[in-house]
Amino acid sequence: METMVPLQNSKENNPPGDRANRTVRWLIAASFAFLMAIGSVAAIPSLTFARQLPPPELPMKPAQSPIDGGLALLAAAGGGYAIKKLRDKRK
Repeated sequence: METMVPLQNSKENNPPGDRANRTVRWLIAASFAFLMAIGSVAAIPSLTFARQLPPPELPMKPAQSPIDGGLALLAAAGGGYAIKKLRDKRK
């Protein structure tokens, strides 16, 4: 009659550092895949990014509005207000 050899436990088949080795191998493979993905994005931007189109041109150029008159009036009003505040402060 044949003697039956009991199956060994999976922990007994694997050396103590095997799990750590598998983790390290997995981390190396994942890091390599990540770096390859980043590298492909950096190396082939024409395939990974949409091209930027130039902005559309207006049918007519808008007329330039003069700001000189309004700006001068605002500066004069500010100067007058400052002079009034200085005179009121001296009194």
